[in-house]
Amino acid sequence: MEQYRTLEIKLQHAEDLASVILFRKMAVYAVVSISDEQNNSIHKAKSPVDGDGHTNPTWNFPMKFKVGEAALQMNCLTLRFKLVCQRMTYFGDVDVGDVEVPIKELLDSPTSAGADGWRCASHPVTKPGGIPDHKARLTFSYKFGEKTGSPAPPGSSSSNGTDWRPFTDAGVKIVEAFLKFVIDLDGQQNNQNA
Repeated sequence: MEQYRTLEIKLQHAEDLASVILFRKMAVYAVVSISDEQNNSIHKAKSPVDGDGHTNPTWNFPMKFKVGEAALQMNCLTLRFKLVCQRMTYFGDVDVGDVEVPIKELLDSPTSAGADGWRCASHPVTKPGGIPDHKARLTFSYKFGEKTGSPAPPGSSSSNGTDWRPFTDAGVKIVEAFLKFVIDLDGQQNNQNA
């Protein structure tokens, strides 16, 4: 039986974001996800919109995820914060920046936890296109739960309403087998057409 841990995150605030709109305040929200090494999103949650903070939004938004211990220890999981400016037009929302942190880095962090087990982290924001923003930072706190061998039943939800799907070796093998089949099938069709 695979072991799991809970990962609790409190998205606190961002500061000195680059403004991506003119003539009004930015209304910023974050899409928080946990991805595997193929960049497949395993968990996802969306924060509320902060319409008052402009380039310094504050959320204090709690989230809770379950992560597979094996994937965590193999450094296969990444925590990603995608910061987005909400627009009230039909052109759609605008990306403000990203923060990506390997979850194993958080687990192994030498930062001391408070009495309640929470640790604080602050990371630089990368602008769209991978351009580093040397001023903008995102701050969040996090806490890992104890290992457990019994994940929540399939289809259950975490406390913030987002579905979670555990990262498993069996799931990866199924996807790899399917991709190999598709590639082999494509190769056979190309040989027949030649």
